[in-house]
Amino acid sequence: MSPFGGLDCNCAADCIEKLVQYSAPYTEAGNFSRVYDEHTKGFIYSTFRLKEVEFIRSVLGD
Repeated sequence: MSPFGGLDCNCAADCIEKLVQYSAPYTEAGNFSRVYDEHTKGFIYSTFRLKEVEFIRSVLGD
């Protein structure tokens, strides 16, 4: 929750609100996975990878 690499919020409710605001554009676009991009040396958001889909299915029992 600190300003140094964190959310810079005062309480859990404030952190939740900041996370919702931050993630909304990505999730609304269907990009649920945060993936490290070697080219840009940063994180990008994308659709689920095949391994993630397989894991989700295994957990759900599908």
